[in-house]
Amino acid sequence: PPGIEDGKVLRLRGKGAPGVQGAPGVQGGPDGDALITVTVMSDPTYTREGNDLRENLDVDLKTAVLGGAIMVPTPTGTVKMNVPAGSDTGTVLRLRGKGVQAHGARPAGNLYVTLQVKIGKPDADLQEFLKNWNPAEEK
Repeated sequence: PPGIEDGKVLRLRGKGAPGVQGAPGVQGGPDGDALITVTVMSDPTYTREGNDLRENLDVDLKTAVLGGAIMVPTPTGTVKMNVPAGSDTGTVLRLRGKGVQAHGARPAGNLYVTLQVKIGKPDADLQEFLKNWNPAEEK
């Protein structure tokens, strides 16, 4: 089932070994149950915390400074998310209900996206702006 945790045991009734004792004149008893211990593998994109998931996502300098929409991969498909202006590396944004899927009475978890600002190769205009920029004078 969605959201199963590491170490949980699944029981498959009647899918185990054949029974050895039965009623007189019957060859064997009913088949036993198969017990399967689940091992949840780690994922390179997501880290799980209960029903919530976390991921790190690169965002370019322009989007971090001015804000804008980015595409975020989720376990159920890519969605659009708005990055607020002035976001910095380490800013955490939440996508409600995009974590571990709901199952039974348990609601879906959230996906928390931690932004990682990546500058890339700056163009000549940005380099020139930074050469002449003195943030101490603006205060």
